[in-house]
Amino acid sequence: MSGIDSPSGSGRRSLAHAQELLELGRYRQAEDSAREFLSGEPADAEGLRVLARALGEQHRVPEALHAVRSALRSAPDSISVLTTYADLLSDDGQFEEAQEVAAQAVEIAPHHWATHYSFARVVAFAPKPQLRLAYQAALRSRELAPFNADAHNLCGLIANELNLTGQASAHYAEALRLDPHHALALNNRAVMSNGPFGLFDAARGLRAAVWHDPQSELIRTNLSATVTRFLVWSWIAVGLSGFVAYLTLLSDGEWWLRASIGALTLGTVVTVGWRFSAQLPAGFALNRLATWREVSKTSRGVLVVLSLVLGLVAIVCFAPSQWALIVGGGLVALLRALLLCAALRGIIGAIGSARRQR
Repeated sequence: MSGIDSPSGSGRRSLAHAQELLELGRYRQAEDSAREFLSGEPADAEGLRVLARALGEQHRVPEALHAVRSALRSAPDSISVLTTYADLLSDDGQFEEAQEVAAQAVEIAPHHWATHYSFARVVAFAPKPQLRLAYQAALRSRELAPFNADAHNLCGLIANELNLTGQASAHYAEALRLDPHHALALNNRAVMSNGPFGLFDAARGLRAAVWHDPQSELIRTNLSATVTRFLVWSWIAVGLSGFVAYLTLLSDGEWWLRASIGALTLGTVVTVGWRFSAQLPAGFALNRLATWREVSKTSRGVLVVLSLVLGLVAIVCFAPSQWALIVGGGLVALLRALLLCAALRGIIGAIGSARRQR
C-alpha cells in the first residue's frame, strides 16, 4: 500500500489541512480536522498543539490547555508546544506561569526566534508589563528572524507602548515590506494614526486590514473605535459652530451671518463625512444599515448625539430670531452637559488606569 493511501498518510493530510484552516481563521473547521487526525494518533504532540490553538482561538481556553498539556506529556521539550502553552496560559490569566514556561522555552532553544517572540508577548501583555524587557526580547526575535514579518510587527507594537513612535513606524513599515498583506501590522500602524488629524489614514489602513483578515474581531473593534472618534470630533466641531451662531444672535448680528455659519457647517459635515465614509470598508461605506450594525453601542450613541446637535444648530442658524434664541439656549445647555460627561468619563478612566498600574 502506498504512503499516500495509508492511514498515516491520510492522517497527515488531515493535520496539514487543519494547519491551513488555522491560518485562514476557520477555527471550527481546523478543530474538526485536528480531531480527525487525532482519532488515529491520539498522542501526537503536533496534532494536540494544533487542536489547542484551534480551541484557544474560539475562546475555549480550558479545553485548549487540556490539549496542550497532553501534547507536553508526549513532547516536553517541543518549542512549538511550549510557546503555544505560554500563550494559552497568558490568555487564561496565569501570567506568572506563562512567563516561566516562555523562559523555559528560551533556555531550551536560545537561538530560535519563536522562543524570544513568545517570551516578549507574555511579558508585554501581563497586567504589570515589563515593556523594556519585552522590547529586548522582541528585538532578539527580529535579529534571529530578520525576514519574519511577525517579529517586526511585535517590535512595533511594544515600541509604540513605550512611546517610541519613530521606531514603531519603522518596525511596521519593515513588516509590511516583507508581507504587504500582514493584517496585524496594517491594523497596528493604522491605530497609531488615530488622532484627530489622522483618522482618514487610520480608516484607510483598517480597511486594508479588514480586507486581508475579515474575521478579526480586533480589527473590527478598532474600526468601530475609529468611527466613534470621527463622530466625536464631528459633534465637537458642529457644536462650536452652533455656539458661534448663538453668540452672533445674542449680539444682534445680521441674519445672513447666522445663515452663512449654518450653510458652511452643513456643507463641511456632508463633505467630510462623505470623504471619511469612502475610506471605510465597502460594507460600511455603501450600506448604512450595515454600518449601524457593525459599530459599537458607543458609536451609535455618539451618532444620535451628533444628529441631535446638528438639528439644533440648523435651527439656531436658519430659524427666526425668537425660535433661534430658545433653541440656542437649549443647545448651550446640551453642550455643557456633554462636556461634563466627557470630563467625568476621562477622570474615571484615569482613576481606573492608575489602579491597574499598582
